[in-house]
Amino acid sequence: CFKVTDFNGPYNHTEWFPPGPVDCEFLEAACWKNGEEVYGYIHSQVLPKPVKKVKKSKNLMKNEEKPDVYVLLIDSLSRTGGKRKTDRKWHESKWRACQLDWTDKDYCESIWMSTRTYFGILWMAGIPVLHSEDWSSQTVNTHPTCKGFKNQYSDHSFYPFTRIYDYESLKITQKHLDGKEFCREPHMAAMEYLEQFAEAYEDRPKFVWQWFVHLAHNHLAGANRGDPAWEAFLRKNAEKLDKSFVILMADHGFRFGPSSYYKTDIGKLERINPMFYISVPKKYRNNGMLEVLQANSKRLQTHYDTRATLLDILKYQPSSDFTNRTFFQISNEKGQSLIRRQPRTPRNCETLPILESFCLCGRELRTPEKSSLGSVDFACTPGAGKVTLLDLHQSATSSNTATSVYHIAVQTTGPAHFQTLITENRTRNTLDFGPVERLDLFGKTNECSEKISWSRLCLCKNR
Repeated sequence: CFKVTDFNGPYNHTEWFPPGPVDCEFLEAACWKNGEEVYGYIHSQVLPKPVKKVKKSKNLMKNEEKPDVYVLLIDSLSRTGGKRKTDRKWHESKWRACQLDWTDKDYCESIWMSTRTYFGILWMAGIPVLHSEDWSSQTVNTHPTCKGFKNQYSDHSFYPFTRIYDYESLKITQKHLDGKEFCREPHMAAMEYLEQFAEAYEDRPKFVWQWFVHLAHNHLAGANRGDPAWEAFLRKNAEKLDKSFVILMADHGFRFGPSSYYKTDIGKLERINPMFYISVPKKYRNNGMLEVLQANSKRLQTHYDTRATLLDILKYQPSSDFTNRTFFQISNEKGQSLIRRQPRTPRNCETLPILESFCLCGRELRTPEKSSLGSVDFACTPGAGKVTLLDLHQSATSSNTATSVYHIAVQTTGPAHFQTLITENRTRNTLDFGPVERLDLFGKTNECSEKISWSRLCLCKNR
């Protein structure tokens, strides 16, 4: 039996004991035969916590009539990858889900204050919160390059399960989610815990942030194998979800294809164009919300707008019973709510906070006739391999004529394929380099090098 008594403390676990009732949320069960491990499995349950006493607010959700919010995120699933899922048509027809296109660039360099996140806002307001990811490195909380949260930020977390699975459990238990003996994978265990949470708090409004990391991350058609579980989940919980805000989304598109794939127009687009669907509660589908949402879906949106929409749902719309469509710029937010009318000003990569490398607008590219970049002698440190220029294009001139953006790709011995953006500012006479990305499939050929940001880029000579 595993328990986490301190948010930043160690995991406490009991000794092995016979089967029976337990008061922990995560339990490892195991069997031995002649001293050899023959069975291992991690079970979960959600033990509901008592209602918190909180200061009343006219804006925050007050009672069980307020809708639930489910954010269901599939890592690395592009827009077209999401469109082919078997549950899509049913999702659209059943809940009149609206599909949007997105772009995103995230970073995290400081400890997060839980009071500034959805988790903290709701948790402090007494709304049950579930944060669930099926990866022990945790994209939201403790991703390798992030410091994460300092204090408790949710009522329930799937993190103990993944931590036990990867580090604390028996070797045989660490095989029980490989899809073989039990036909069970990490996303199925996470779905099970999500359903347990929904049932435990059936009488209260709640917030779910569910991130499925493994399902589609490494394979272009990886999400296919999750179709049966997804469809079963959606159908089984149709009544609950019909009363809820449901966001089915991805963080970005597919990034693990061969470099030849990303040389194509569709490959370049797929990489930065994540899936996004949103459905609203049935009782709000005839109050103007759906019409505004559909109108906004025709325009370029960003994940900043996703955040603003969630804040609007959680903090500002409840006071009007979700009928307010008037534009409202939330203080200190870069995005604008999707369920309110947005200003009719242009929405493009120049007017929105979108990095050039994540722009979906399809600007015309041309090969520059005269550019100092085209004749660059790519200097190498002693012992490094030869560097070959593969591609050099310039974005079509923007409204800022003093600035040019160059898309550059190079190949080193190996080969290893890199690309980046270089912004030339002729007023300041400067060249600014964007993040360098490696596009080829490199497996373990980079393990000798140090991490740059969150990934190792270099190609090891001895591999």
